[in-house]
Amino acid sequence: MSKKRIIIFGILMVAVFAAPIRAQQYSDLDMGMSTEERDELLRKYNNIFPIFGRKVLERGIRLPASFGINLNYFAASQKILISNIAIGVNDSELVDLSSVIIFEDVLSEVENVNARIDLWVLPFLNVYGIFGQSWATTTVNISAPFTFQSIAKLKGSSNGVGFTVAGGLQGFWFAFDTNWTWSNLDLLEDAVRTRTFGLRVGKKFRWRDKSVALWVGAMKMDLESGTEGTVTLSEVMPEIPPEAGERYQEWYDGLTLKQKVIADGIKDAIDNADLGSTQVHYVLDKRPLTPWTMNIGAQLEFSRNWQFRAEVNFLGSRTSILANLVYRFDL
Repeated sequence: MSKKRIIIFGILMVAVFAAPIRAQQYSDLDMGMSTEERDELLRKYNNIFPIFGRKVLERGIRLPASFGINLNYFAASQKILISNIAIGVNDSELVDLSSVIIFEDVLSEVENVNARIDLWVLPFLNVYGIFGQSWATTTVNISAPFTFQSIAKLKGSSNGVGFTVAGGLQGFWFAFDTNWTWSNLDLLEDAVRTRTFGLRVGKKFRWRDKSVALWVGAMKMDLESGTEGTVTLSEVMPEIPPEAGERYQEWYDGLTLKQKVIADGIKDAIDNADLGSTQVHYVLDKRPLTPWTMNIGAQLEFSRNWQFRAEVNFLGSRTSILANLVYRFDL
C-alpha cells in the first residue's frame, strides 16, 4: 500500500472527526445513567436481542443497538513467501521446480469492498457475515533462471463469517475477534481461505458532545498455504532478455529431464510468440512474510444509529487500512 494512500486516508480521518456535526449524545456502553433514565428505558424495552439484554440494562448498562449493517472498504499490502512450486505447460504433467526457480520479493496488494451484517446475540458475543468483492494484484520478482518481474491481476467475490467477544474493566474495553473468509478469484481454481485473529483494547471518551473510542491492538492472518491455478503465459511471463542467454543456458544445463521439458515448453512459446495460447498450470505453497501486525483505530458515533470507524494496521512487511460506516438498530 502506497504512502500516498495512507496520507489521504489520514486526512479523511481528521476531516471526519473534526466535522462539527450536531448529533444525539450516546455511548455504546453507557454506564452513567441515572435511575430515572434506566427505569424509563426499561419501561420501553422490548428487544429480542441481545439475550439477557434487559438484565444488563437493570444494572445500569446500556448496550449498543443489537443489529448492524456495515459498509466497509479495506486495502492491504503485504509480502508473501512462496515455496514448493510445481509447473506444467499445456497438457504436460506438473513438475517440481522449487529448487531451480528463485523468488525475490513477492508483493500482494488487495482492495475489498464488502457489506457486513452483525448481531449481538449475547451482551458479550457478536456474530457476523461478510459479502463483498475483491481486487488483487500480485507482483512476483524472480532472479533465476533470469531476472524478470511478473504481475498478475485477479478479481472475484469474498464471503466470510466471524464472531467477536467483548467486555469491559475499569473504564476500558477489550474485544477478541476472529473470522474466516473465502475469496473466489478468477485466475485460481480453488477459493483462497483466510483466517484472522485480532485483539483490541481501548477506551471511550466524550468529544464535542459525541462518543469517541480509541484503541490499539494486534492481528494475525493465516493463509491457506496451498494454491492451484491456470494462467496463460502472456498473463505472467515477459520475453527473456537478450543478455540472459548465457545465464539461462547454464541454468538449463543443471535441470533434470522432466524440468527441461517444462523449460522447453515455455521457451518455445516465447520464441514463437505463442504466449497467449500457452497455458501454465501451477501448484504452490504460500504464507505471509509477517503474519502479525499492530493496529490503531478510532470510532466516532454520530448517534445511537450511525457510527464511523477507521483503522490502520502496520508492522514489518504488512500495512492495511479499513474504513467502516455502520447503521445500527434494535431488534
